[in-house]
Amino acid sequence: MTTDRWDARTAEIGRLVNFAENEEAAIQQLETGLAERRRVRAAKPALRAFTPSELREALDVRRERAQESVS
Repeated sequence: MTTDRWDARTAEIGRLVNFAENEEAAIQQLETGLAERRRVRAAKPALRAFTPSELREALDVRRERAQESVS
């Protein structure tokens, strides 16, 4: 085997090892994403429990606070 071919194989092995070592991080990212999706899905029906005027008031307060933090 030539040096160039060995270097290419070594680089490929290194790339694959690095990729395989990231499996746990990838699983954690998926679990975090799924948990976030569950929170989002739970928020939708929870928001439906409020009246339109309550929602409007809360959004106004939120907007005001956001503007104050920018200033």
